[in-house]
Amino acid sequence: MTPRKRKSRIYWRSQGGARRAWFDGRDYAEVGGGREPLIASGERFATTDPDVATQLAAARLTELETARRRRAFHGGRAVETQLGAFAQRHLVAKKKGGKVTDEWLELVELALERAVAFFGAERELDTLRVSDVRGWIAWLEAYTTPRARRLGAGTIRHHLNALSNLYRRAQEEEIVIPGYNPVAALMEKPAGERREARWIEIHDAALILEAARQLRPLGGTTLDAEAMARLRAEWADGRHPSKRAAGKAYGVSDVVVGRILRGEQLPAPPTDDAARAHVLVALFLLTGCRFREVAGLELDDVSFDRRTITIRPNRWRALKTRTSHRVIPLWPQLEAILRAWVFGSRLTRGGSLLVPSWSVQGEERRLRDIHRLLDRVATRAGIPAGELRSKAFRHTYCAARLQTLDRGAPVSLYTVSRELGHGSEEMVRRVYSHLGEVRHRSDVVEYRLEQH
Repeated sequence: MTPRKRKSRIYWRSQGGARRAWFDGRDYAEVGGGREPLIASGERFATTDPDVATQLAAARLTELETARRRRAFHGGRAVETQLGAFAQRHLVAKKKGGKVTDEWLELVELALERAVAFFGAERELDTLRVSDVRGWIAWLEAYTTPRARRLGAGTIRHHLNALSNLYRRAQEEEIVIPGYNPVAALMEKPAGERREARWIEIHDAALILEAARQLRPLGGTTLDAEAMARLRAEWADGRHPSKRAAGKAYGVSDVVVGRILRGEQLPAPPTDDAARAHVLVALFLLTGCRFREVAGLELDDVSFDRRTITIRPNRWRALKTRTSHRVIPLWPQLEAILRAWVFGSRLTRGGSLLVPSWSVQGEERRLRDIHRLLDRVATRAGIPAGELRSKAFRHTYCAARLQTLDRGAPVSLYTVSRELGHGSEEMVRRVYSHLGEVRHRSDVVEYRLEQH
């Protein structure tokens, strides 16, 4: 028997004393179609207005037809074609690929989260247009971070690159047609201002290194277990009106009092934090290593016999590129600093990292952030807090190394580029080389106050 031809996809049901419109999409069942109430935006029940029902039915039919065409394009397989779901899939794939660091992946995730916030998680990938991307750029330019800062042009460009890379994967997985990328179609994109990178003059670097050596330790405590137990008991009895008053009575800060009351392990008062600052600044200035490379250095990576430091991947961190695996000279000034550290306070703590961070439970961890520590060093050296960062040390090492001699002759660009972990000399020539006011020719890299 031939099925009766459908006159309309809208049919009516009596509900709650009113005739309400429903949609019949059973012939689209393979893409989620069925008998559905036609509910207008902001309403709880199906509409009673025929005109509104017609518009809702047309929109739903278009949606189902698009889903059917997309399903046919992908050979009948179910795929994630919405921005939110595919962004998660994209991040997982990049993580499994192992070609980017976790820190970089976090930045990509942040950029895609902002894209989802603007476009919507349910936005179909093949519906984004160049005009939509321009709208996102305008939104990013007006966006304010939790620290009340605006995004720079370079940061916005990174956001665009993250979305463009997502569309490259969508093309690879045949989610969109080959060549479909609304970001790549932009004629003009925001770009960061190109200027000479921030670096530190050699004599200023010597001052900073000395400031790190003289850094005062932050408040630990000399209180023994009996004194801390007595403080907790007095606090429980209400004998101290505030933590500041309790700290004044026991000769410690209110921060230390808070940690004692919470039962946290307190740092010893000696110079562990101050000595670590000296070692970290010396490592940055005398190796030119990236922050992750320094944070992941193990004790076995330092050879006092061969006078070398080996940068290699380990369980703490991967390396940025294939050429990042390298061997760096252990300069005499750094050797003296590391010997005092390794065979001094570092030896008593155990573990494998050269400069670790410790949890309150005493567990060894890799350093994640040293901004506050560098701010303290900067303040000690008379530099405004926030202006001293590890990236500048890498540039400073390159500038100092280019002034050294290698067996009596000026060191080659190739040697310096390999020590920095670059695959070519171009990065040194174009980005990392700086000509300072004071050029100190020497056989070694060093930063000594008495020379300036």
